[in-house]
Amino acid sequence: MTHETPPYNGWGSEEDSLANCKGLIPIPPKGDFRKFIEKDRQGLESNILRFTARLVTNDPLDCDRLFIISCYLSDETFSIFEPPRRNSGFKGGLFLERGRVKRPGSDRFPVTLSEYYKPADLYLGGVLEFNRFRFEIVDADAYAMKYMEDHSTEYPQADVKHILNKLRPFAQGRCEELQQYATNQDPEHTGTFGYRQLKCLIDQLTGPDNALTKHEMITLGRYYAERLVLVRSPKNVGTWSFGKTENQMI
Repeated sequence: MTHETPPYNGWGSEEDSLANCKGLIPIPPKGDFRKFIEKDRQGLESNILRFTARLVTNDPLDCDRLFIISCYLSDETFSIFEPPRRNSGFKGGLFLERGRVKRPGSDRFPVTLSEYYKPADLYLGGVLEFNRFRFEIVDADAYAMKYMEDHSTEYPQADVKHILNKLRPFAQGRCEELQQYATNQDPEHTGTFGYRQLKCLIDQLTGPDNALTKHEMITLGRYYAERLVLVRSPKNVGTWSFGKTENQMI
């Protein structure tokens, strides 16, 4: 005889409801206590990722509103705060209280556990739908960027190796073109060129359909901020590097 799980009835969390269906004596669901301890605030490590987002809407009254999305790593919950702005017509304040957020399309009373947004779903340029409001991530604080780069296995958008692997097919057989571009962007022979030139180079490599997301592009710029140099040698004045090894851009 197959046991069918009844749909969620709205009382407690979905995990609570499911646990009550597995026995006569209700047992509270087990949380990830180890993760809670590891990702809870510890000194200067807040373990809270904060992003700036805007509403994706055609309403002219809402298109300029900005929000702070906070992601709490200890339990993968989110909260949204709208900073007050003068003469905006909006008071600001708490927009979404802290809690887990279901992915769009989830049933209100599901039979199986719903899927929720994860910290890795937040990245620059990404669009999320929280309770029928669509938000585009436009910025992140320094702590969030560094945390994602330090944990790049969990955040592929901040993984430099993953990004370079995406670019490698576009650079095959174009080394001379890349060297010439780098030389042209440094007419004063300073040994560097800026982020805009780097972005133009990537756009030139990948064509109109850029292979990188906004977050991946910024990650690449941050990684090579102090490493983007022109290498001069007696044999080849135009030789240049993108990283630690000569001609090792991609």
